[in-house]
Amino acid sequence: AKSHGVPELFGLFTSYTVNVPQVDAAIDREKAKTHGVAISDIFDTLQVYLGSLYANDFNRFGRTYQVNVQAEQQFRQDSDQIGQLKVR
Repeated sequence: AKSHGVPELFGLFTSYTVNVPQVDAAIDREKAKTHGVAISDIFDTLQVYLGSLYANDFNRFGRTYQVNVQAEQQFRQDSDQIGQLKVR
C-alpha cells in the first residue's frame, strides 16, 4: 500500500491470498547435513506433500501423458502431519 503513488515502483504485485492456508517451515540445515539428507530432498518432499511434483511422461495410444506426484488431501491438511514427514 505504501508503494502506491511512488513513480519509481511499478508493476508490483503479491501472490498472498488471505483465505489460503500457509505453512512456515524452518529447515534445520545442520541436522540435515549430520544425517546425510540433501536439502533438495527435503524441498522435494515438501513439494510432493503440499503441492505436486513432476515425475515423468509416458506414451500410450499415441498420446503423451504427464505424471505428477501428490499426496492425498487428507495427509496435507494438518500442520502436525506435515511435521511428521519422512525424507529418504
